[in-house]
Amino acid sequence: LVLAASGATAQTPYRITSIGDLPGGYVESQAYAISSSGQVVGYSIVDGLAAHAFLWGPSNGLLDLTALSGGSSGFALDINSAGQVVGNIGLAGAQ
Repeated sequence: LVLAASGATAQTPYRITSIGDLPGGYVESQAYAISSSGQVVGYSIVDGLAAHAFLWGPSNGLLDLTALSGGSSGFALDINSAGQVVGNIGLAGAQ
């Protein structure tokens, strides 16, 4: 769920958009940042109670960045106007 302001008026209208859940989603998701183009990053708890980083965009929907990278857990913490994401991914067996 994303809450975004649009326009600069005395009463700012807000639009709420449901971005859905990652497959295997559990009980917790959190958005950390939204870009100027409306892309959202954050994490969702999935199977086995692992946090998975996600990227959501109006044109591509919800992507599991942790699964795409081959990781076992992760968090997406911020996104810039170019769509570059910063965060962390844990790799299974890595030390």
